[in-house]
Amino acid sequence: MKFIASIQLLSVVWSICIQLLSVVWSIDASEHKAGNLRLGTVLDDNDIKRQLVGDGTLEEPQPQPQPTPAQLCGGAFVLLQFGIFNYDAYNTYFDETSTLTLAQAGLYTGPDAIEEYVKFADENSPYIQAKREYVQETTMTGFDPETNICKFTTYIVNGFDFNPALTDGYTITHGYIINTYYSAATNKVPTVHLYFTAPFTEAAFLQLQTRRVDEFVCDILLGPVCMEELGDQAEQGLTKRKCLNRLSNLPLAEGENFSVDGNSQGCRYLHAVFAQTNPSHCAHVSLIPAEDPKGNSKCQTSANLSPNEFFTKPEIDGLYDLLGTQTALGLDQDTWVHITENSRRNSKKSKKSAKK
Repeated sequence: MKFIASIQLLSVVWSICIQLLSVVWSIDASEHKAGNLRLGTVLDDNDIKRQLVGDGTLEEPQPQPQPTPAQLCGGAFVLLQFGIFNYDAYNTYFDETSTLTLAQAGLYTGPDAIEEYVKFADENSPYIQAKREYVQETTMTGFDPETNICKFTTYIVNGFDFNPALTDGYTITHGYIINTYYSAATNKVPTVHLYFTAPFTEAAFLQLQTRRVDEFVCDILLGPVCMEELGDQAEQGLTKRKCLNRLSNLPLAEGENFSVDGNSQGCRYLHAVFAQTNPSHCAHVSLIPAEDPKGNSKCQTSANLSPNEFFTKPEIDGLYDLLGTQTALGLDQDTWVHITENSRRNSKKSKKSAKK
């Protein structure tokens, strides 16, 4: 990316130099023959094409390299200073058609929805106490000349400290991929794809499978904000005790990819956080089918998306190659996840985790 930015800078400098040469120097007819230059009027077309060399003569310059459309696209992305956790700039990065997709959790459209999801995975989440980043590597990996969209692949290795007030407070270290697609035509990011491994998704949501998190979800669902939002769609006669019992009997996630967009605990753990600040998600927390203000019904049927639909095998292999170099982090060689437990035992680890 530094190379792309340098190419763009060189292009600007070259353009400025040509403009200065054309308007500052002129050649007197008699002095021109002698090879001498003086300040004055603009050079003629033939003189502009030549340059002054050490002995005072003029000669034809070598053609200057011009940045390619791909390099210009990459340079513009650098100037955008995109950062997935830089929420204050989301309206600069995204428009209402921009999407973020995590296969296991679904698709989020527009700056507000994208922000809701990303905040679920950092210290803004009630489930997470701290986040630390160990490695981040970004490379430009594609360019479509027809759409003028360039692609950047970012590999990240980080760790989460889970909030001991709601969970057992364990720490999980893992790696993931972000594919960011940038449009030079609109100066926006139309598409972001996230790749989380199934072992990490399972390990992370197992940390949320506690009585305290279940109570948090049911308190959100049965609270005055969601009851008012749901109106006639609110389940009649649902008590907190019934809510806790029914929630605990749902699978934590579904399928081999550990999807959390279906009728599961994981989906409600996710949307209960969203519903704290956005009541339209109350319908998604509901234990019976309910529609949100846009007519969508979520946390009922999983789309069963596969991460392989959004990431190539070489990209995924690149993540595992990077994780293989992080020996100091103690990553398990089978799951590439490291869990640091505290002194308490997770009493619910024997609970069913996924419906295969």
